Amino acid sequence: MTTATPAWAEVMSTALVGTDRTGPPTWVPPTTADPASGLLEVAALLAVSRRAGSLPDRDVARPALAPDETRPTVGAAAGNRLTRLLGGNVFDADARSELTREWLSLAAGRGLVAPPQSLPALLEAGRASRELRSLVAVAGGNRARWLAEQRPSWGYLLEEADDPDEVDLTEEFDEPYDAATRPAVAAVAWDETRWQEGSVGTRAALLARARRGDPATARDHLVAAWSKEPAANRERFIATLGIGLGPGDEEFLEKALDDRGKAVRQQAVRLLARLPGSAYQERMAQRARAAVRLDDSGGLIIEPPAEVDPAMVRDGLSTDPGSGAGYGKRAWWLEAIVAATPLSTWLDYASDPAAFLLSRPDADGWAENLARGLARAAARERDVEWARQLLAAPSAKALLRPSYGIRPAEGLYELLPPAELSEHARNLLTDDNASQQVYQLLMMCPAPWPADLGTAVLDRAVALITRERQGYRADSLCQLATRKLSPSAADDVAARAAALRDDETQYTYERAIERLAEILYFRQKMIEELA
Repeated sequence: MTTATPAWAEVMSTALVGTDRTGPPTWVPPTTADPASGLLEVAALLAVSRRAGSLPDRDVARPALAPDETRPTVGAAAGNRLTRLLGGNVFDADARSELTREWLSLAAGRGLVAPPQSLPALLEAGRASRELRSLVAVAGGNRARWLAEQRPSWGYLLEEADDPDEVDLTEEFDEPYDAATRPAVAAVAWDETRWQEGSVGTRAALLARARRGDPATARDHLVAAWSKEPAANRERFIATLGIGLGPGDEEFLEKALDDRGKAVRQQAVRLLARLPGSAYQERMAQRARAAVRLDDSGGLIIEPPAEVDPAMVRDGLSTDPGSGAGYGKRAWWLEAIVAATPLSTWLDYASDPAAFLLSRPDADGWAENLARGLARAAARERDVEWARQLLAAPSAKALLRPSYGIRPAEGLYELLPPAELSEHARNLLTDDNASQQVYQLLMMCPAPWPADLGTAVLDRAVALITRERQGYRADSLCQLATRKLSPSAADDVAARAAALRDDETQYTYERAIERLAEILYFRQKMIEELA
């Protein structure tokens, strides 16, 4: 019989699948009872064995000592604050997660590492949240990586880049394509040892840095290793082609459309859609022209494809978009085709194509998906003028509707200058019919919010609590403000909270303002301690 822990895992796995499908493990003794009953008897014995404990292993090799830390450790006050966050002793889980992220970002940005005693809890936090992992790898330092080597459940850390200069490179690989104006970047020496022996995160960061200086050479290294890499690595590595993307990448990306890994194919589709003049873009433009046509009088006829052929599937159009699309098949195909079509295609239709396409009456129900596709294309091409016209069009609210997690309006908001974005948000704050839109706008506004926007948000939150009795909306605004409002506003928020407490009327959601003040003071201290 196998040892207790692997045996328990095998029994649990069999129980989940069912003995009718897999049969009991081969080491389970034969029984006169049916296989399921026999499996339960073995599970009962193993449960008792697990509770009784086990003898310590003998002749186990002692691991090498943890390496020395090369960066300084944060001060005692900052370390204690991290311990409070990881121990669950402050605020709610969502607030703790955001504050932990901010703490790790500040520490990593200042070249500091977390104290040794906090590392086990920090590694557990990273295990529970993928979004924290790259920051844990940097702020945890050498000792965190050493601990990850000793415990399988922390092994995720070994796949992350641990150099502060590399982490930013692994976060976002897309950059605007403009070969004529792209600034020259000195090529970096290729580190073959790191490429062969580094973690996936380190290797991706190496590719990203090399792409900035010499895109072709970096791609050659990727091509040479491509066939030997598992799908998860291929997905991560191909994304680095978003840096320095150019015509020389097209052949490789076209081949990747036939990759075994679905996520790899999706990355290839995304990158080819961003590559001006690519054969992929021309194929999509031809499909768009077939679906959106001019009639004899200059009007617009929209007729999405009734089905997709194998060539369309290869280019990323699923035969069955599924319920997550939020639309029928033809509507989803129309949106996806238009989204991958260059905006310049529509100049054949009118001198001001945005005004022409967006003003068409929606007689057949396709205008909403046409607008969503155009919005995604405008976001991809980073076209600010298209973004402004789309956001001002009657179909703008449809751009907020999620479809497979995509809200096209978000990509458009990101194109607007911060001051313009803030002005949009301020103008919509008091519009009860635009609560979802204004929340999305506020999320897009970079932190910290400008002082006038912060004041407007606080005014609106208090009004919702005191005058309109819509405190639940104030609570949402205050939760967002904990991340976006400058900590320097803490005194103002605290004064508003005190005024609500002194009011004779008892407001259900006045606690939201108090909580906001507490978190801003907490962030204020945290920033001071990590300065």
